Amino acid sequence: MAELQELVFHNNTEGESSNAAPQKSELTVDEIIEQHVGSFGFSQLLHVFLVSLAWMFDSQNTLVTIFSDAQPQWRCKGSSSSCSVHRSICELEKGKSSTIAEWGLICDKKFRAGVPASLFFVGSLLVHGRLADKYLGRKKTVLLSCLLTAITSFVTSFSPNIWVYTFLRFSNGFARSGIGICCLVLSTETVGRKWRGQVGQYGFFFFTIGFLSLPLIAYPARRSWRNLYKVISILPLAYSLLIIPFISESPRWLAIKGRTDEAMGVLTKLAKLNGKFTKKLVVGKMGAKKDRYDDDRRFRDRFQPELQPLLHHPRGVLRQCVLKLHGPVMHSLHPFLEEGKLSVEAVGFMAASMAFDVLYIYCVELFATNVRNFAVSMLRQALMLGAAIAPLLVVLGRLNPKLSFLIFGVLAVISGSITFWLPETKNAPLYDTLEQQEQQEKEEKLSSAPEREMELVGVAT
Repeated sequence: MAELQELVFHNNTEGESSNAAPQKSELTVDEIIEQHVGSFGFSQLLHVFLVSLAWMFDSQNTLVTIFSDAQPQWRCKGSSSSCSVHRSICELEKGKSSTIAEWGLICDKKFRAGVPASLFFVGSLLVHGRLADKYLGRKKTVLLSCLLTAITSFVTSFSPNIWVYTFLRFSNGFARSGIGICCLVLSTETVGRKWRGQVGQYGFFFFTIGFLSLPLIAYPARRSWRNLYKVISILPLAYSLLIIPFISESPRWLAIKGRTDEAMGVLTKLAKLNGKFTKKLVVGKMGAKKDRYDDDRRFRDRFQPELQPLLHHPRGVLRQCVLKLHGPVMHSLHPFLEEGKLSVEAVGFMAASMAFDVLYIYCVELFATNVRNFAVSMLRQALMLGAAIAPLLVVLGRLNPKLSFLIFGVLAVISGSITFWLPETKNAPLYDTLEQQEQQEKEEKLSSAPEREMELVGVAT
């Protein structure tokens, strides 16, 4: 079973004899960051910025079908005002501006046009959580995800038909599923506890920038959807080759894997850039055993396209303010308090987006380092499952709008009610193992028991 990760520093205070025995102080990674590296200095700002850039490619590959699968102009050849299911009487505007235009996905073939987008989200269910926690780490998983995203996007541009295109979109969904998860975890594991909420939301700002940059990329490539895929494949490839080498691995993950020298190297580099590390601090040891079975078992047992992005920026400001006033649990209740047509929907979208972001941050803060990526990936699976089901509710809404909104509302109320039973994580430490987390919870219960007894005695007297 994994033991509490500790850092032992030998401190020589000023004025003491060099022959005096050094004093030892045991420090967790949280304490090292808070006391000797800095909660959030220039090094962490640069680290978070470089890591968060990858969210742009995640966004672009998710939303590229808005342009690549756009509905072209078409008309019925016959005199009738409506078009039947027979392809022969439908005439498309000539060109290859989208997959629908090139392969004639209208009339009797129009159902095929939605298959690639649905399979993309199905592919996103196959995440890289365990890969990042157990084998590769956060940095290498981001590298692998970006490279696979670039390759699948580029190969997609050569799709000969809709079925090959669908398979490649499925593959692209699988490839990009590791980007957001690992970037979020990698960003938050290098900063102090007070900055985790703010740092966790920076990636979502870059996701929004990816939203807004996509039309600028799509317009020059408007005559060929294939060129659009080629362009968006260049960006993650360049990021993998030019940016990722300058990103540091998570010191928490390195520590629990027993790679103590590398972990201290990362912490030392961050501290030096912040001007915090001194020569009087010399690392003595960092210990961590690597028995994963019990921890994994414990974990399992516990267990508007272009207008909408503009709402992500105000939601980010509001989210940051609410995170300071309340914890993530109370903050995630906000979208379920919205009531009320168009303006209310816009507010509802912004509130739902805030909850979306904070759920990621909350998940990072709730689970220990050795299962954190896996936990966030399970959250991602639930979100992608919802994304795959949402188009069905849209179709249902065309038949009965009230029923569609009723389903959304009931699910939102149920989800919001459940959060009342979740623990608060505001300003809580990031634990490295589940054993450490459980031990801390037991100690808190034991320490609070005498206080409760004293209160009862006071009431009785």
